[in-house]
Amino acid sequence: MKFGRLHGITRVFRKTICLAVLILIFCVAYFLQLEKNEIKICTDGVSCSTTSHLPTRSPEPTNLLPLPLRDIKSIYILPVQNIHTQSSAIHKAPNLLYNTQNSVAKRKHIVILSYLRGGGTFLGEIFNQHPQIFYYFEPFYLLDHKGPHSAIQPLFRSQVPQALDFLIDIMECKISRNVELVEKDHALRSKALRDIYKTPFCLTNNSTLTSCLDRACQLKNASVTKVMRLYVQDLQPLVEENDLKLIVLQRDPRAIIYSRRRNNLGGRLELEDDFRLQARSLCARMLHDVKIAEKIASTTHQDFYRIILHEHFVTNPLKVVRDTFRFLDIPVTEQQIETFLEAVHNSQQVQQKYPSLWDWKIEALTNEVIAIDKVCHYFYKYSFYQPITEGEDFGDKRGLCTYC
Repeated sequence: MKFGRLHGITRVFRKTICLAVLILIFCVAYFLQLEKNEIKICTDGVSCSTTSHLPTRSPEPTNLLPLPLRDIKSIYILPVQNIHTQSSAIHKAPNLLYNTQNSVAKRKHIVILSYLRGGGTFLGEIFNQHPQIFYYFEPFYLLDHKGPHSAIQPLFRSQVPQALDFLIDIMECKISRNVELVEKDHALRSKALRDIYKTPFCLTNNSTLTSCLDRACQLKNASVTKVMRLYVQDLQPLVEENDLKLIVLQRDPRAIIYSRRRNNLGGRLELEDDFRLQARSLCARMLHDVKIAEKIASTTHQDFYRIILHEHFVTNPLKVVRDTFRFLDIPVTEQQIETFLEAVHNSQQVQQKYPSLWDWKIEALTNEVIAIDKVCHYFYKYSFYQPITEGEDFGDKRGLCTYC
């Protein structure tokens, strides 16, 4: 009797073990497939966050079916000559870069979208020097969380409406509506504000910083705002309703990642997996922005944006700046551009941020760069960047970027 009972218990125990093993096998297979799908999604350009240690800030779902991109050269401002066909209205005046008729009839709104350690400060300072531009640096700083991951990812989706309202108020010179979002040090980066900050207008009648910002903005014909914490997708309503022009500034993702490591931004970067995770998030975001911009251009606003490579800007700044102002239809002379560039190059802040275009190659290990390239290859297809060849010594080569 005892033997029969023991035998029955043993049989039930065996069945339980078998069932548990089957469940375990199913779970392992499921999660392996899930990880495989996540990796595919990330490399295809849709925002990826579940495999990353960064905060989850994915954009709202969008249709990212492959788009037939226009000739890639037509959407880039390049540092070489004879690439774009220029308008016949250009160069009518010997010292003016293009026809200025109606150039300032309507206030212009421009956004520079860049990525942390991507060169945005450098390019933004060029616009900051122009006498007819009101420049605002990183208006969403106080909306972001503080810490090593700050500005690595765009804002949480719940914060985007407030950010867009603030951006519209900057464009309309109504910054004083957003006192709680104005960070004094960032605001004072604006040369337009500094020019009037100690004038009677700002020193009398109990004028506030934000009222001075409004006044500085009203005195100019264009506003340029440099942002890192939004997707191109977030800016679509402003493109459609406010005739926004967009400059997307790209930089080699390898250079961005090593610059972040050098400045202790973005978390740990020691193992190959660390490089792979950060690169996957960065390249997915950059590709997402490119595809969404092209989607907007192909459906509603064909000529609303251009892409600039940081490497192209550094290689031939005079040509890139000239063509950028031409695209934006903002009057400028050759002599002004040279003055702007000299002022920016002499800026201690810019010199400290961007010591050399190729410094990242000195500290990079080949296996780390290959890890980055493997998750960024989809982005490379839509850019002027190229992966390295495995086993190649890339330390002295500049063949990673066309026209650089």
